[in-house]
Amino acid sequence: MQKKYITSCVSFKSSFWWITLEATQKGLKKIRFGKFCDIVTGSEFSRKAKNDILDYLQGKNVGAVREPPLRFDFSGLTPIQIKMIKELQKIKYGETISYKELANRVGTSPRACGRILASNPFPIIIPCHRVIRADGSLGGYSGGIKLKKKLLKLEHRILGTF
Repeated sequence: MQKKYITSCVSFKSSFWWITLEATQKGLKKIRFGKFCDIVTGSEFSRKAKNDILDYLQGKNVGAVREPPLRFDFSGLTPIQIKMIKELQKIKYGETISYKELANRVGTSPRACGRILASNPFPIIIPCHRVIRADGSLGGYSGGIKLKKKLLKLEHRILGTF
């Protein structure tokens, strides 16, 4: 997607890292790890997403449970990517599933599933970090394995299971 379609770009520092939120008039378009703009306000979608992320870091489930729900801009995504995003929203806070299980749910292979998750435009809010290998090892993550491990530890610590 070309930059001209982005109507709002907000970067903020969380307790773990810098996060940049990009939105269009349709909804949240992308969450990126790092500081990519200097704006501290933004669109309704950016504010809601920022609040969801900050809530998540305090131990609350985010994204699918928000009222009113956060709107996403799915333009440019394939039907299988959208199907996978909707399936990821069903994974509860503190739970994990394997790439194989997710692949079975959406009708693709575990390897293809991993490639699709690598390009998840909404990490944290769409919890791809909750997908792990069948042997229990972490697999990959767009923010890096170290961050994936921190997110999973956060969820388990808050639930008292780690």
